[in-house]
Amino acid sequence: SGAVARVAPAAAIALLAACTPAPPNASAGPSPLGIASRDAVVRVGSFAVVRAVAESGNRAFVVGDGGLALYDRLSGRWLAPFALPLAERGQPAGRVLAATNLIGDALWVAGGGRAFVVNASLRATFTTPFIGAPRAMRVERGGANAYVLADQWWQIGTTGSARPVGANELPPREQLADAADIADPAVRRAIDDPLLTRDASLRAWPVLAAARGATSSDVWLGTAGGGVFHVDPDFHRSEQLPFGLQLGDVRALARTADGVVVAEGVAPWNVGALQSAVTEGSDDLARWRWYALADQVGEIRSIALRARTLCVAGPSGAGMIELPTSGASSLPAAMVHAEGAPSGVVVASRDGCVVGTMSGVTVLPWGVGGIRRSEQLSPVYALATSGDTVWAGTRDGLVTLVGGHVVGVTRPFPAGSEIVAVATVGQGLAVASPDQVAIVDGAATERLTIPLGAVGRVTALAADERGLWIGGSNGALAVSLPSHASAVVSLDHVDATQLTPPGGREVHAIVLAPGVAWVGTAAGLVRVRRGDDGLPR
Repeated sequence: SGAVARVAPAAAIALLAACTPAPPNASAGPSPLGIASRDAVVRVGSFAVVRAVAESGNRAFVVGDGGLALYDRLSGRWLAPFALPLAERGQPAGRVLAATNLIGDALWVAGGGRAFVVNASLRATFTTPFIGAPRAMRVERGGANAYVLADQWWQIGTTGSARPVGANELPPREQLADAADIADPAVRRAIDDPLLTRDASLRAWPVLAAARGATSSDVWLGTAGGGVFHVDPDFHRSEQLPFGLQLGDVRALARTADGVVVAEGVAPWNVGALQSAVTEGSDDLARWRWYALADQVGEIRSIALRARTLCVAGPSGAGMIELPTSGASSLPAAMVHAEGAPSGVVVASRDGCVVGTMSGVTVLPWGVGGIRRSEQLSPVYALATSGDTVWAGTRDGLVTLVGGHVVGVTRPFPAGSEIVAVATVGQGLAVASPDQVAIVDGAATERLTIPLGAVGRVTALAADERGLWIGGSNGALAVSLPSHASAVVSLDHVDATQLTPPGGREVHAIVLAPGVAWVGTAAGLVRVRRGDDGLPR
């Protein structure tokens, strides 16, 4: 079966909130920019498939396809994740092992021919290669080294140094903490009971990895699709602790009062995953919820939120999903008030969910009342709304509708240019074709002279009183209004040295809040801190 890691109890460890990959033997100290800069950009990937877990008394370490997640057991909160590139595009990660030392200041992760050492005191991660797939791991109780058995034993230090060693060179067994195996009675009882890895939708998930704390009531199980579960096999109880995304490919975003709702699809290299998923996360990354969807929802291309009603649109049609309240269980969310026509975009208005289809605009009312449809239009690619007015981006221009009827058409770009994104900006609108962005204010149109080449083909717009953010096929750009000062948005951690993951610069959606921006890409969700001018901090 999958990797099973055992860790010894430990004292409290320092806060882990940043990741600094470095070559073997490199020295990585705190950034001169200070701690605030360390979380200026945080990428959150998929953690539904957990390949290794470890526990150090006050922290739980969860290794998923999206990297390393850290759960603070004292506060019951998740911390910012670490990037751990365990697998390349199209290649499975294979077996992964993880363990901490007695004092809990270092975590060793081995997989994919590489070892990662997460060092709490240096707030850094070191990476070093080794040969072969990991079969076993032992950690010195004093915390100086870990020993990984692949084609042979490898000694890996706390700064990432690695060297092959013979079995006779390992410290005495009493000085080592072994990776636990499934023969551990507490771990075995937890794994053998499928009810302990059953989520709120009553689906039981197979176990890939496990770790045991100081007592038999403290077991952590990593699953193949349900994330991590904290299990007490003695009293037959468990808690699912979701973190991050489920599938990893962000298709659409909607703003909540203190976070974001994410519609996820399946990335081309994520074979065998579910078709769609909905995830909710907080701005501080501490709280996450995963929602199971009814089969009729199908693939989701666009979402909008009003209170706890989520408007969704996709090839199977459009409709509404009532999300559970913050205090309720994450039960399966069912589609209501559905429209069967294939739909590409949706926004929330005061009247209902406004849906853009291949033939016009449809309004699904919040309460009682019939579905309203506009007159025939060319395919609608983008929508924005304010009061009774709806603006629809089409190949024929920007169409203005009031009460479902067309009252005007504006053509900010040459004939035949598709309007692919629309956002309200002050008293006007920001509109985008694949290669241009303009501000439309009444009869006036101002085309922005900004370096769009940095983002590639424009795919998304988001705006607030502080600025306009533009997403494209190759990144994102922030524009401060009204000065039009611009800055390229970094989509990787400020200290990252590894390559951007596949699809990591392909922006599908953006939402803005006063202190942060959320950018949805084909390879995960990126939280970017913003300054008072609306630009990245």
